[in-house]
Order: sequence, then structure tokens, then C-alpha cells
Amino acid sequence: MKEIVINKGRWTYLDHYVGGEPFQGFEVVWLRDTPVWSMSYRGYWQAKENYKEMLSFAKKALNVPPTDAPWRGPKLFVTREMPEWRYTNRWKGDITEFSGLEKIHYRRKEIGWTAYQGGLVNRRHAYI
Repeated sequence: MKEIVINKGRWTYLDHYVGGEPFQGFEVVWLRDTPVWSMSYRGYWQAKENYKEMLSFAKKALNVPPTDAPWRGPKLFVTREMPEWRYTNRWKGDITEFSGLEKIHYRRKEIGWTAYQGGLVNRRHAYI
């Protein structure tokens, strides 16, 4: 299992994930000692020859989340630097409860996807 932890003041972000192809993970955002948000995800990337390029492109897409849905990437992401790549993301819901499916295409062929769902947790407790 791999883990990413980011601490910023009273906030902590934690991502646990396993596997390669397919992969699966679980993210949690904590405020002090209380988990307030979580998301689970599972996906598969088929890029074998250009795996590093695909990861680079996916990271670029995930680094520009929409302000109204900041849990993954935008509805559509393309770049001039990598014109053969295309990222799409379709979701329903809002920060309180959501689910979605993101896909990556290379030369118009789908080569990867990630399904995800999540939302606020512990809503009975005051966060701040």
C-alpha cells in the first residue's frame, strides 16, 4: 500500500492506494482529529508503451479541478503540448455527495478510466 499525506494547519489530506493496473484507493480529509470528507476510486490504465507520458498528462488534468467540483479534473482537458491526449470527466452531485467517471483517450482511443464516489462525512459534528 502506498500513502500520500499532506498537512496544512488544522487540515490533513490522506490518500491510501494499492495496485497498478487496476488500482484502487481511498482519500480522506481531516479537520483536526475528525474526518470530514472522503472519496474512493478504482481505475485501469492501458498505456503500456507511453505509460510515463500518460501519467504526466493525467497529472496535468488533475491539477486543474473545477471550483464547483474539486475532487478530480475538469469536464474536458486538452493541451497544445500533448495534442493526441484527451481527458474527460463526468460526474453528478456536489461536495456533499458525488460520483463520476473520468477517462483518458490517446489518438481517439480510450486507454484508461477511473470511477469514483465520495462526499462529506460526520455531518452531525461541527467542523469548525
